[in-house]
Amino acid sequence: MALADIDKDGQDDLMVIIEAMTGVGPSGAEPFPLFGVYLRRANGFERAATLEERLSSDAADRSWISLQSLLDHLVTAPDLPD
Repeated sequence: MALADIDKDGQDDLMVIIEAMTGVGPSGAEPFPLFGVYLRRANGFERAATLEERLSSDAADRSWISLQSLLDHLVTAPDLPD
């Protein structure tokens, strides 16, 4: 879990990454990352589902191996879909 200003609005947002395994099928024992991104809003946090989907699809290339690699990518991302 980490706090950082993902949407550059001056407020810290919340990010989490976990390593999961389905346990089903030929690649079931291979771990894969799951992401949670929550942007801080006036009334609390709002899930950034579109950003999570983009990160999850990008994860297929195995570039996300840690929360730090996720943060590094988000800091350099040219645009945020949410």
